[in-house]
Amino acid sequence: MDSMLTKMEEEKERKKNMAYLLDKRKFNIAYLKRMHEGRNIHWMNVALISRPEFSDDIQKRTTMWFYLGLSIAPLAVIESGPSYVRSLLQLTEEFEYHFVLHPAVAGVKLLLLNSKQTATHTTVNEGEALKAKINKVGNSVLYEYLKVYNNPIAAEMDYFQVVFALCEVLRQVYVKLEHQSSYTKFVYEAITKIDSRLKAHFFGFLSNELAKIATKIVKDQVGDLDTLFAVATKKA
Repeated sequence: MDSMLTKMEEEKERKKNMAYLLDKRKFNIAYLKRMHEGRNIHWMNVALISRPEFSDDIQKRTTMWFYLGLSIAPLAVIESGPSYVRSLLQLTEEFEYHFVLHPAVAGVKLLLLNSKQTATHTTVNEGEALKAKINKVGNSVLYEYLKVYNNPIAAEMDYFQVVFALCEVLRQVYVKLEHQSSYTKFVYEAITKIDSRLKAHFFGFLSNELAKIATKIVKDQVGDLDTLFAVATKKA
């Protein structure tokens, strides 16, 4: 009886923590989406950031964010539950391998992988840890969910359109994660890992970069005011 009560309390605590996390992420994503609607907007109601002020460090990630959104969107057909969570976990694992991992490290990891004969989707069992891993067939990486084109995309992608669309896709992801039938220990851990990856490679990174731009804008404006006051003082 005590064991059952403890499990119920743990489940309740996980639901509480998850509700807080998902609400926070939906707010973060909605804010970033507004920042990329095509009009100038004040970041945190402090600094007005215009399109030309978005740095190259941000915009050079346009391609990998495009592929992230392209890969996540088809997962919407998977019913909410452990299978959906596991698909997101696998996708973010593949995304990190392809876009984040240093090529030398990725090469070594590929050599150590056991080769599969055919492509297969992993079966998810209730009560078991949700796992993700990089697979290969022969000497090539086999992506289960990540979609990438071998040939470069001919048309130049618009950074603002890509980020706006990715924000909408991620909003739908976090809404769907709210409708899990239960947050078992394994589902909770998997969602937490998925969220940490998305934060590191998209909305957390983007928020930090925009904060840096806003800080620079404010410093420049303060510097201009200091110069103006100095000139005015000399004339007085």
